[in-house]
Amino acid sequence: MSFEANVKCDAYGCHRSIELNSSDPADAENEYHDLTEKGWLIDVGGFDYCPKHAPIVKAEMEQD
Repeated sequence: MSFEANVKCDAYGCHRSIELNSSDPADAENEYHDLTEKGWLIDVGGFDYCPKHAPIVKAEMEQD
């Protein structure tokens, strides 16, 4: 079984995306962890944000 995902920044005008592809669930989990360590916010309210936009989204969430 293969796991595939396209993580794309949902910030307006941003086109950064990363393809995840793994045949092992543990590898897929490691890839996810690596992205979060690099600053990606994944599945925040159904949206993903790249390291450039993640701090902006975090700051907005903290204000609410």
